[in-house]
Amino acid sequence: MNIKDKESRNLLFVMIITIGMQLFSLIRNSLAASFFGVSMEMDAYNISFNVATFLFSFLGTAVTTILIPNIARKDIFSNEVRSFITYLFLASIIISVLGFTFSKELLLLVSGNKDEEFIRLSSSLLAILLLGSIFTFALGVNSAIFQIRKRFIMLKITQLISYVYIVIAMILVVKGNIYYYAFIITTATIINFLIQIYYLKKENISFTFNFAVKDKEFIIMVKNLFPVFFSTGLYQFSLMIDTSLASRLGNGQVSVLSYSNQVVAMFNTLILANIILFIYPKLAIQIKENLDQAKEKLADYIILVSFIMVLFVLAFIVAGKEGVSLLYERGAFSRNSTDIVYYATLIFIVVLPINGIRDLFYKFFYADNDTYTPFKNSVIISIINVILSVIFSHFMGLYGIILGTTLSSIISLSMITRRFKMKYKGIFSASLKKEILKLFFSFVCTLIVATVVLQGLRYLSEILFLIIAVLIVSLIFIILLIIMKSRVFKIKL
Repeated sequence: MNIKDKESRNLLFVMIITIGMQLFSLIRNSLAASFFGVSMEMDAYNISFNVATFLFSFLGTAVTTILIPNIARKDIFSNEVRSFITYLFLASIIISVLGFTFSKELLLLVSGNKDEEFIRLSSSLLAILLLGSIFTFALGVNSAIFQIRKRFIMLKITQLISYVYIVIAMILVVKGNIYYYAFIITTATIINFLIQIYYLKKENISFTFNFAVKDKEFIIMVKNLFPVFFSTGLYQFSLMIDTSLASRLGNGQVSVLSYSNQVVAMFNTLILANIILFIYPKLAIQIKENLDQAKEKLADYIILVSFIMVLFVLAFIVAGKEGVSLLYERGAFSRNSTDIVYYATLIFIVVLPINGIRDLFYKFFYADNDTYTPFKNSVIISIINVILSVIFSHFMGLYGIILGTTLSSIISLSMITRRFKMKYKGIFSASLKKEILKLFFSFVCTLIVATVVLQGLRYLSEILFLIIAVLIVSLIFIILLIIMKSRVFKIKL
């Protein structure tokens, strides 16, 4: 990545702020692991959180896939955009009411746990988290505006403030009380929302509701929404199935799945989310102006994301267990729990580059106002994911659930790649394939050399070994790519 151009420098600053966010996120997760470990209380929180996420995932996807491209091509608050946001807001209210009303039934269905104390605890936690979810949807709208106006750094600063608040509040308040933990997460969301609203007001950006439904552009936006809506629903349903299967494997299994997902989410948030934050609005404009140039930029993004994700995979393979230990192993979180979370995360994390490339293809389709193609792909993959997870869980328990998700990711990329080739030609040039091969060759060589070199350093403390391992892996991997003259270092955003 060439850091001399302005966009790359902005991305670098955003990543630095995101590293700060992830640092506080790690502290939060560490405190939660210390307070609650792998326990019934943490299972109840995670199931409640997953249910709340499932209920509101439809609206969040609507913002990222439909709203951003339309704002990029029009005024920020054109009539059709205001109508779209208005009805999404009304939908969020309805979803919250339904969630409150049928909380016990939903939790019983998902968890399979008929223990009255567990359902009562989960239901109370869900009520707290649903309140925050309404504001999470509103944050998605704010985020779209920040992205279009290229206020990426300010967006991340507002998010960082909420992360700092969570850690401080957990240290001062939680003390092993799971209700306080849920309340802090919800209030952090509200604080983040209020800060963003204050900043947008200073920029003279305000929103008024619009209940018109006959606008032609609004109707098009709604039609484009339905494929996204159903594909997201199926994907989230498959995740809920994973949680439900884990819950039925015994106490603590949902917590292990959640801790593993937190580690994977950390990598995705730091790299993939930040890159997409920059490129998605630009892709929408580039596709409209010059499709061939947009495809060339997509090829660059594929190389860049693959490079960074492969580097993270390497670092986790050689030093991930030390990282998990430093992050979680204290208080109620045992050494045995560290081993289980490490191996579970390892199965998840090997497909990080694959998921990154797949998400880039999805965003390209969405930016081109094609929501139907990703929808077809998501439907098939969600069904495959559920089937594989159910089958493998019978033989391998929790690891089988994760393996089903991992294999589904590989199948998903192969399918969306084929669909992309059918619609857009010219991106899979010999040059791109050559760059991918360079990355793969460097990955294998780095893994072999780093494993041999680091074997003699296992006597060091965990934190010292982790730092040295990351440095050695990064150095070897980058040197190999420089020797092979990879074009990744010349890419401009």
